[in-house]
Amino acid sequence: MPYSKTTTQTSSFKNTYLKLYKNGLKIVPLKNKSSKKYLSDTYLSDMNPTKPIYWNITHNCWFTSKDNTNYLLKNGSKWQSKSIKSTSSSKGEAMDFTNTFLKLYKEGLKIVPSDSYTFDPVSDMSRTKPIYWNVTHNCWFTSKDNTDYLVENGSQWWSKSTSSSEEEGMDFTNTFLKLYKEGLKIVPSDSYTFDPVSDTSRTKPVYWNVTHNCWFTSKDNTDYLVENGSQWWSKSISV
Repeated sequence: MPYSKTTTQTSSFKNTYLKLYKNGLKIVPLKNKSSKKYLSDTYLSDMNPTKPIYWNITHNCWFTSKDNTNYLLKNGSKWQSKSIKSTSSSKGEAMDFTNTFLKLYKEGLKIVPSDSYTFDPVSDMSRTKPIYWNVTHNCWFTSKDNTDYLVENGSQWWSKSTSSSEEEGMDFTNTFLKLYKEGLKIVPSDSYTFDPVSDTSRTKPVYWNVTHNCWFTSKDNTDYLVENGSQWWSKSISV
């Protein structure tokens, strides 16, 4: 286990990465990929900044204030993910959401990392309405207002439930239409590969019902559903 000393000289933070931690920063030293051992036997608390960077021997990392972000980057540290790049910008730089998927969730969005997502997931506080990482659910939650930002920074819709352009519809391939009361019932087949969500891009939305494992909507959406891949379960009516 690395031990610690203190220094009043400028430290090198090469081979470390930054994480947001509570109201400050956590700086983690890298390990050798093969031996899994730390690259140094000694790590120093850096007393040079006005707000020192303290080495914590229990957690094997440093803790400090966000005020030291530029200092740490200048001296070799890197962000584990692109959550923010510099505290000198009021909005910060964009976080990388490549290899994540967007889903509609209640009144907002759920952003799910794929198995190919390589960054350490953190909350993106650069937005007016932040994108919060939820450890319990292993995903981010945020407002629909961030849709364009997320797509521009690499995220993709899990299914075509909505898009930044309302002209593009959700994919209803491998689903079947049925008349239901005064409206329609849309049932996914065993070949339906998307994660079923509500399509709120329509004037009369197509609502996913978890209990009945199907969508319910108005007959006004018949042409839209057929154009986007759905088929009639029986030829009771035709479009």
